[in-house]
Amino acid sequence: MLKTVFIVIGVLISLLALGIVSFLAYRYYGNRNVKDTKNLEEIVGRVGDGYVGKNGNVGLVVGVVRGDRVFIKGFGKKTKEGADAPDAQTIYELASIGKIFTASAAQILSERGEISFDDSIDKYLSPTVKICEKAKNITLRQLATHTSGLPSFPESFGAKIKDELNPYKDLTVRDLYDYLETCENFGAVGSFDYSNLGMGVLGHILELKTGKSYETIVKDEIINRLEMKNTTITLSAEQRELLAQGYNEQGNPNPVWEDAVLTGAGSFLSNAEDMTKFIRANFDASHSEISDSLLKTHARQPGGETGLGWHYYSRFYAVLTDEEDVIWHNGGAGGYASFIAINKKTKSGVIVLSNTTDDVTMLGTRLNFAARNISFSDENNFYENSFNSSSDFPKTRHRNRASRNAAPLRNRDECTQK
Repeated sequence: MLKTVFIVIGVLISLLALGIVSFLAYRYYGNRNVKDTKNLEEIVGRVGDGYVGKNGNVGLVVGVVRGDRVFIKGFGKKTKEGADAPDAQTIYELASIGKIFTASAAQILSERGEISFDDSIDKYLSPTVKICEKAKNITLRQLATHTSGLPSFPESFGAKIKDELNPYKDLTVRDLYDYLETCENFGAVGSFDYSNLGMGVLGHILELKTGKSYETIVKDEIINRLEMKNTTITLSAEQRELLAQGYNEQGNPNPVWEDAVLTGAGSFLSNAEDMTKFIRANFDASHSEISDSLLKTHARQPGGETGLGWHYYSRFYAVLTDEEDVIWHNGGAGGYASFIAINKKTKSGVIVLSNTTDDVTMLGTRLNFAARNISFSDENNFYENSFNSSSDFPKTRHRNRASRNAAPLRNRDECTQK
């Protein structure tokens, strides 16, 4: 009897294993043989409408790039009280997507010989800054790849928060230096551990080296060169009119997070028009004067799942979905969520911007997969809220049309940690 039970269990386990292998083989084959239904706009519409129709989500803008073709569409509203729908110019907080700007600016400065990614942080910090022994030899590369051992948000910073809706606002440089002296919650150097603090330190070092503010560095090296006119930390009066109101998990208005110390961890705001320019600048060296530098940030770093600032999907997920050439990043702040991804092989990409703090990583991943495999219904025409391929992306003619996660991804952004 017992032998029979073991045989039955063995058969069931074998059948289960066979089922799993068959499913994975089916997904592997299916992801490499997607039929082009030529309805990418419709897919974007369905996904966007579905997002704003659930969980009290307020608004969303999706930008899809396929080669020189850019398609941007807004969903929902800019504010709960208003009637205005968001569009290509509507501004959102990028949160941690700004880390890509930090790493890209560092790459440009390194090519000019102003910094080296293999230098340790004690070379750039003042001799008066006391650094604990285990942190002295952290390199700029480790800061840019989340392998420095620095925690994302030290416990000691928690006591500094005076406004829970704006947690970074009251941090000072002194707080940063006090942490570097004690190094509490310090992790293993060389192992991936997502760190807002680490990228913030990198941004601070860029400021010390250049004598400029972090915002000025990124604007001088990246934003202005790509004519991203509404990508900023300091909003002008005109830009405030374009800003979508952010809403937190409770559905209440939340201010844009302010930060004077860890700005390199993600303090920029932008819109879909500007971010699609940034996506295209990352396609190949011909797109802009800084594209060659941007491409260098894609190079896989030790460990294999990050570039400089960028993430790669886990090896298993990438092979299963045929997305080994995809770089991505997400962002989360008090009232906003964001996602950017680029498929380097197909020269396609997406930007997703939301004014609700509901993670859009799975949504963006789905759209990026569609953008790789599905073309627009008529590649010879432009559509509602679309832009042509000129440098300033002027509006084009309109056409009426119908509007409208189980991927093993690590969630790299938490609500209070950009």
